[in-house]
Amino acid sequence: MPGWVRKLNKERPDIRILLFGGPERSEKDHEVVLAQSDRGLTLEAKTKNLRETAALMKHCSAFLSVDTALMHIAGRR
Repeated sequence: MPGWVRKLNKERPDIRILLFGGPERSEKDHEVVLAQSDRGLTLEAKTKNLRETAALMKHCSAFLSVDTALMHIAGRR
């Protein structure tokens, strides 16, 4: 996964990447991605619950996920 994030950071510095996920499943994955990314362009969403996540997603221009729950929320905006 970090390869495409790094490529997007380089080719589109005007785009910010926001990583979503809960600590029990995503923390280590996020560490890997963040370590190999431009930290000014790739950020980790520190939301406490699904409601906060949905509120933050309302401000996203695009959304890519393998999490079907978040995809459904993104599709409703």
